[in-house]
Amino acid sequence: MDGSGGATVTCASWIRRPENAHLVVMGRPRHGDQTSSLDIFSYDPVTASLSSSPSGTYLLEEGGDPVNLVVHPSGDEIVCSTITRGCK
Repeated sequence: MDGSGGATVTCASWIRRPENAHLVVMGRPRHGDQTSSLDIFSYDPVTASLSSSPSGTYLLEEGGDPVNLVVHPSGDEIVCSTITRGCK
């Protein structure tokens, strides 16, 4: 996947949208000079694959590497637990 920068994925979760669009959110820790982030990829059920690049990225600039993700059943909200800063 492009844009991953070689960072390891520490947590991930499905995002199920009402319009049958399936997404995956992945938490990545700091890697070198890159800040930790949440990347959202679209999922193609026909090919069982993720998009080659994220459709959205959220940088966790306040510090703390993501360790767990919880997605609201509606798919509208994500809670990310980090090592040092609690939940966001």
